[in-house]
Amino acid sequence: IFSKSTPSGQALFIVGDEGIILKSNNQGLIWEKINSNTVSDLNAIDIGYSDTGYVVGSNGTILRSADGGNSWQIISGGTTNTLNDVRIINSDGMRVIAVGENGTFLKLTDGAWVSSQIDTADLNSITYMTIVGNSGTILRSTDSGINWNRMISPTTNHLNYISSANGFILGDSGTALQINGNNIFTIKTGTFNNLYGLDNYDNRYTLCGSNGTILYNYGNFQSIYINTTENLNSILKTNIDKCFLVGDNGKIFFTGNINLTPNAKILNSNSIAAWFFNNGLFNQHAGFGSGGFEWPRGENKTARFSSGSLIGAIVNGDTLVTVCDYDSEYLPGYTDNNGMPNGNESPDYRLYKLVYGINDSDRIDWPNILLGNSDQGAPVYYDSLTLSYKPIDYGNQTMFYSYTDSYLSSHTHYAGRTDPLKVDIKQINYSFNQPEELKNIIYQEFRIINRSTSVWNNAFINLYTDDDLGSASDDAEGVDTNLSLAYTYNSTNNDGIYGPNPPAVGFAVIRSPLIFTGNSNDSVFYYEGKKKRIKVGYKEIKLGSTAIYHDDSWQPRNYRESYNAIRGLKNDGTSYINPVTNQPTRFVYSGDPVTNTGWINFGGDDKRFYQGFGPMNINPGDTQVIVIAQVIARGSSNINSITKLREATVVAKQYYDNCFEDVVIGINNISQNVPDNFYLSQNYPNPFNPVTKINYTIGTSQLSISSFISLKVYDALGKEVAVLVNKKLNAGKYEVEFDGSDFASGIYFYSLYINENLMETKRMLLVK
Repeated sequence: IFSKSTPSGQALFIVGDEGIILKSNNQGLIWEKINSNTVSDLNAIDIGYSDTGYVVGSNGTILRSADGGNSWQIISGGTTNTLNDVRIINSDGMRVIAVGENGTFLKLTDGAWVSSQIDTADLNSITYMTIVGNSGTILRSTDSGINWNRMISPTTNHLNYISSANGFILGDSGTALQINGNNIFTIKTGTFNNLYGLDNYDNRYTLCGSNGTILYNYGNFQSIYINTTENLNSILKTNIDKCFLVGDNGKIFFTGNINLTPNAKILNSNSIAAWFFNNGLFNQHAGFGSGGFEWPRGENKTARFSSGSLIGAIVNGDTLVTVCDYDSEYLPGYTDNNGMPNGNESPDYRLYKLVYGINDSDRIDWPNILLGNSDQGAPVYYDSLTLSYKPIDYGNQTMFYSYTDSYLSSHTHYAGRTDPLKVDIKQINYSFNQPEELKNIIYQEFRIINRSTSVWNNAFINLYTDDDLGSASDDAEGVDTNLSLAYTYNSTNNDGIYGPNPPAVGFAVIRSPLIFTGNSNDSVFYYEGKKKRIKVGYKEIKLGSTAIYHDDSWQPRNYRESYNAIRGLKNDGTSYINPVTNQPTRFVYSGDPVTNTGWINFGGDDKRFYQGFGPMNINPGDTQVIVIAQVIARGSSNINSITKLREATVVAKQYYDNCFEDVVIGINNISQNVPDNFYLSQNYPNPFNPVTKINYTIGTSQLSISSFISLKVYDALGKEVAVLVNKKLNAGKYEVEFDGSDFASGIYFYSLYINENLMETKRMLLVK
């Protein structure tokens, strides 16, 4: 598929087998067939600025157009070898190059075609400087195509496509490379399907390939679901949201929202800014080439690159594994009672984010049937004052989304993919902006449901993370089994990005999976917005394993190796041996770097780890719940940062176990002194972008020591846009934060009400 700008707009072209040429003058709504005067298979098209165009195909077929592709004539290029690609290399269309099978190279100069053999491999795609072909062939020219020399290729896979815009090369078995000068870099795509085409808009890359493969770059390439297993041979993005794909058997696919599935939002109510996707991935940046766990927020330093989960089990004798690491085998949606996936194509199955006090579309559409919305079971409570259900704010910011692995086509992580487990996950993420000890913590709850009709035997549930703690090359790993804390720290006391005394970051297990005891004295509770959700007759199982990998080559390469990894075994299924005790272990680096005892990770490099639970049997319809805290801390040295991380882990568990009863969401009491009168301060900073703070004082001279306080924000037209405070407060001095990230620039007003009486209004200015 090819796009050509014309004086009247943008024309689209498709070429294919049996002489097919299609053209659209209305953005692909209607396609007309153009007479090609041939029945040969056509493989490539290019049309220059002067409206001179060329098409090449089987048996040496060359077609030429002088009117922008409206009519075509057959011309001779002096070869009968199949031609796979063609490029016009000057504005008047008089210099053209083409490549094909058996190393064929054609060059048109001053109206004459010259054919030569420049290699023995089939050549598949060409730019002005570079040609790629079978068996990893990469040819470069430094003299305008007179001579071509082989580069040292990092692969022997067939290479199918090279982009003239950025040097991206795509090939079989998920191969992706990029040429930069004389260097060739390998890019991880997360698929073993063949890749045939690439296009980008505003540096957002989308790839296509065999078996319905579509990959979109959200920092790493991730699978996008499409309801086909046809080979997708070419792709064209006409803007950042619109994409055409063409494939086998005459299929043309179009989407107007390729960037919406999966969708991502950032949780940033405290000192951490972390990205989450509604396909289960998190800590990936929703952009290109950087981590998605920024700390401290606003300093453009990241501690984690990509995180997710793995679940594996034996089901009816088969080993089934669902992987979510750099890409995901989950898609938004759910599994119905017939075991069929649903929801991925519905805008209802997006990521919802509540910001305390903000009445936006996510709050209005919060997906619970009790609110008249999508029946996804997002947490709600019954408000006895309004006699209605409302969304629960777990923290200052709260996320909810649901996703499933039941789409078979999404299981593309390995060449030998497994069938779906039919697992549904409902995920809640939340964080607090005070007190101080909660500002470096994010909480995440995973409700994992067996939606199949079979028992998951010997099931293991794992958290996965690739931690790049500033510079990735000096990372070290450890596990504290007493605290159920797996962590990354710096192997030296100076990091290339964080500098001296670098921080440590980890996953702290707050609630692990449960086993049924039947004993009424056993119970476990879960936080649900200042309320407890209690399960009686259950107790938690302990952290089961950590497996740590030093680089990409060590990571599991197929589902069997993944199942071994999530059991705390080596890829081949053998046990790790603790070099200090010489005993088998399922906990890698379980020593203590602080006291320098036990098995310690000496030396640093790029690492990633699995942290898991199991084995367990999960019956059809059963739910397992895991709650973790992402914790980061910085001490007086790289080793002291581990101590501070452990202290923060204890605090994270204590606050959860106390149901956050002392945490007032959205309000910070900044003084213990009891004032005599009320006062509403001017917000600071002002103007602001996008966050500002508002101080106010409630005094003893008001109607009572304990008064009902409201602090509301209005736009310039007087429309209420946010409620920052709406509860009883004792006399005191308070501070609240207003986040204008989701609002347009302009003048806003904030008003303080005490017992429904308007006390004062002030103006503030949001400037973006």
